[in-house]
Amino acid sequence: MKTVVFSGHSRPIKDIQFNTEDDLLFTGSADRYVTLWSTETSERIGTYYHDAAITCMYPTKDSKYLISADNFGGIYIWEISTGKRLAKIDDSHLGIMSTCTSLSFGVSDREVLSNFIFRGKGTTHNDFKIFNVDDVLKMMPTITPNSEGISLASFSSKKFPHKIVERRTNNKINISRLMNNNKQVLCACENGLVQIIDIDKNEIIKEKQLHKEGSKILDLHLTEKEELAISSGKDSKSVLFDPENLDIINVFEVDNPIRNINSGKISPLFNPELSEKDQIRHCFIGGGQDSGSVTFTSSKEGGFEILIYDMILGEEVGSISGHFSPINSIAVSNSGRLVVSGGEEATVRVHLLNEEYVNLKEYDF
Repeated sequence: MKTVVFSGHSRPIKDIQFNTEDDLLFTGSADRYVTLWSTETSERIGTYYHDAAITCMYPTKDSKYLISADNFGGIYIWEISTGKRLAKIDDSHLGIMSTCTSLSFGVSDREVLSNFIFRGKGTTHNDFKIFNVDDVLKMMPTITPNSEGISLASFSSKKFPHKIVERRTNNKINISRLMNNNKQVLCACENGLVQIIDIDKNEIIKEKQLHKEGSKILDLHLTEKEELAISSGKDSKSVLFDPENLDIINVFEVDNPIRNINSGKISPLFNPELSEKDQIRHCFIGGGQDSGSVTFTSSKEGGFEILIYDMILGEEVGSISGHFSPINSIAVSNSGRLVVSGGEEATVRVHLLNEEYVNLKEYDF
């Protein structure tokens, strides 16, 4: 296995995304930068600067736009090829502080679901805001630019084309994903619950306690065809489940050492459309002890490696080490051959899985 280390950030990595062709890699950090890398040359191509720490991002399937969000509730639309910031959607809500905690594309890669948590005196609630990228860009010429020349839109404006689904509940939703032809939202909550919400009715259709009660779910991954989903949380578990009915398929629990599971991803090579010999039924999970507890802990003692599990058998079949702090985010390329991890120590590690991985399917790197 070949590993390349990218060192272009100064603070913890928060999100990692590939484009469709796997030739571009986006890394978002608490240092307010999204950095664009070439996976073919390992060179840094450019950066996109936010006004606050990056929380999440997605490139459109045609690699034309990057949608990214930050800790102050701002959502940005970038032109990937030029690095130009085309628009900023400023989420002002009666002066209450908000954070955009997740972004998700729907059936079209122009329809975006954004998940917000509002925290203010005496109030904590969630909003799902759904908007179309093209609609936002069409209205930009009618909006007066700010002092930096950037056009600003606002969800609070009646002119802004979007839909809001507001939920006031004790179950704070940390991550949300559009599914079922944009009719439903799959939600991961801060108390370990997973819910399916009907958008039009704004009703919970199903919910299930997939993680320990009171345990925050830190990542939620849905396969492209929506056959499977995996949630990862602070209870040292990743749970593989059916997103249609929330039935648990398998649980991957890490107890040596006990650690937060900050990220979990299903390999794209688990795909019913592939032949049996080409399918690899693996998921990749990573995390580590709480970042506040990290001092001189070794990688092994802190649980700072990527663990590879057979999703059917539920067994650990391999691991990838290298980080010396918790892994905050994992991404797997669409080809299934590149696994990328971003750490609290601000480094990004790109792992090229070789033929040994594909052919033997049992290994320990």
